[in-house]
Amino acid sequence: MIHFRIRVMGQGDPKMQSLMRGLDVIRSVMDLEPCSLQQLHDATGLPKPSLLRILETLETAGIVFRPIDDKRYRLSANNFLMRRTPDLRVALQEVSVPVLSKLCRDAVWPSDLVIPDGNRMVVISSNRMLSPFAIKPSAHGHQPDMLLTAVGRVYLAFSAEHRRSEIIGAIRSENPGHRMLRDEDALSRLLLDTRQRGYGIRSEHKADGFGAIAVPVLVRNDPIACLNLFYYKSAISQDNVVKEHLSKLVAAADEIVKRLTASSSDL
Repeated sequence: MIHFRIRVMGQGDPKMQSLMRGLDVIRSVMDLEPCSLQQLHDATGLPKPSLLRILETLETAGIVFRPIDDKRYRLSANNFLMRRTPDLRVALQEVSVPVLSKLCRDAVWPSDLVIPDGNRMVVISSNRMLSPFAIKPSAHGHQPDMLLTAVGRVYLAFSAEHRRSEIIGAIRSENPGHRMLRDEDALSRLLLDTRQRGYGIRSEHKADGFGAIAVPVLVRNDPIACLNLFYYKSAISQDNVVKEHLSKLVAAADEIVKRLTASSSDL
């Protein structure tokens, strides 16, 4: 852990006191991340109104951020205070905050940002709590099935062949009875169709009343994440979802890449 231990002249100066409070908040975020407002209040002893003002300033300065879903404070992936290799997951969470917010305003239906995690996917950010449609609101950390979900299918479809074979082999070892592995020719055709049309669709075997489409988040043609959009099958058809919202989903994925590339020289 990195701790600030600063002793300076002029601590009676109100500006210096404000600086010291700000540094104390940064130190606490470093120690506790991801952390809630209550945790920071307990750690710093600052009144919550004052703490919120400091945190808002730090967010504006790009030193801390909060994902939409869990609202816990984290250090920015490119924080100048930290001499560390930027974490791609944190960077994606950070740059996706305004993008997912805008996407929900434009499409209304909720979306998740999902990354690969071994032979599954994992939700790292979501705007479901902003949507008026209550579709499984606690998505953060959920691990969608790679072969049955729109995000998993579109990730496999756009992955390099060796990576795709590796993942499917791992799924076969872990779950040899998986229904999508009963006909591997059909699975290959499905993934080819997915790549050709540019988006994935949720399996009809997911019989819970929800549908989803998903697009890849591509950096140099490599899928580093996927972005989905959920909907009620009873409210709108898949064709209409594609017609009305696919372009918004693609634009959001492109904007994530743009922001990520602008914030990191390693991409």
